[in-house]
Amino acid sequence: MAEGTAQAANIIPDLAFGVAGLGPYESTTILIGQRLANAASAAAREMSMIAQISNGNGNLQLTQAGWTRRSQEWQNQVYVLLSVF
Repeated sequence: MAEGTAQAANIIPDLAFGVAGLGPYESTTILIGQRLANAASAAAREMSMIAQISNGNGNLQLTQAGWTRRSQEWQNQVYVLLSVF
């Protein structure tokens, strides 16, 4: 979504002001659209990085939960075998 905002901000035109007179043409460009697009794009990259970190943490917790479940299952099997004999 933020990347879409960045693309939409590219539509905003950059403003250029100039003065012509006795001397050479003087102009100034105000990069409104480009700066807004860059800011939104940076926000999108940051959110993407946070999502990747969260995904990695979720996968790690899933793996650790599997180890815990197997450990509990093995302990249960030992208990069942010892109670039979």
